[in-house]
Amino acid sequence: SKQGLKPRTINNKIVHLLSITNSVKNDGLIENWENPFSNQARTVKRSKESDRRPFTSEEVKQIVGSCLEEGKSPADKWIPLLMIATGVRNEEAASLLGGDFKKDQNGKLYLQINDINKAAPKTENSLRDVPIPKCLIELGLEAFVREASLGERVFKDLREDKYGKVSSKWSERWSKTVLRGELQIK
Repeated sequence: SKQGLKPRTINNKIVHLLSITNSVKNDGLIENWENPFSNQARTVKRSKESDRRPFTSEEVKQIVGSCLEEGKSPADKWIPLLMIATGVRNEEAASLLGGDFKKDQNGKLYLQINDINKAAPKTENSLRDVPIPKCLIELGLEAFVREASLGERVFKDLREDKYGKVSSKWSERWSKTVLRGELQIK
């Protein structure tokens, strides 16, 4: 973003620098020194307008209903359904490869989010196996993902932005036209 680092990121970096410089001082490597990273934390201002609230049950029903309408693009159908039914993030869903869908020893479909593929885990704890609920299989998800080869993106029509994110343009368009437009969810 053109705004630079967010206050929370800056605070995390300051905490690390503060820790390192305190260790250097405590180990006696520097004497009579005032740590420049003391009292440098940034205030994180949040406006009520920018706060995201969870969807209500009724809104989730509206979103699911919209996803199931005829004529939806694969991304407009499956990305929101995957997010709702499995809890994956939009970038994880948007950047899925055919090989990210696997079957366990009992033949149940699951989604593997790992750092080898393009499924963009946000943190190390994001690396995980996610079971695919029966409702998504009944809606045809398994048949849909079989159309993509192992190393190919499932949502072939989505392109990376200049930062390498697959979901950003889709998310912006979907939020504007479907969520706020068609469904009138603010």
